[in-house]
Amino acid sequence: DADCAGGARASSWTGLLHMLVHPGCSESHSGCSGGGGGRHAGRGADQGKAAESNLNVTAAMLHLIADVLRGVTILVAAVLIEANLVQDVGKADAVCALVVAAFVAMGSVALVHRMCVGAAAAVTAAAAEGAKASP
Repeated sequence: DADCAGGARASSWTGLLHMLVHPGCSESHSGCSGGGGGRHAGRGADQGKAAESNLNVTAAMLHLIADVLRGVTILVAAVLIEANLVQDVGKADAVCALVVAAFVAMGSVALVHRMCVGAAAAVTAAAAEGAKASP
């Protein structure tokens, strides 16, 4: 599959994250069709799509990325402080926190949107089933 790179779809953000945390992976999982064995064998496209649509998995991924982003922003701030490019340490920490908070806020809005869309689809499907069952 042309979209597969390292066992994940490179076009999705989860695929990109997978490639970052699991470099060189050529196993078949998280949506790639085709071979692959080892500990990831037996996972197919259905399971990969289910994991991508699972809000809990997405929220956990958001949490993981926020933790990594916080570490990276603090590292950058520390380098800038050591290079005497930033004098106010408290301000640098606050800016780092605001950057991460903005990322988490955007991710949370996306999660709430997906939750609302999923709930609306479930209600619509239940109403359609109820209409079919009624004489």
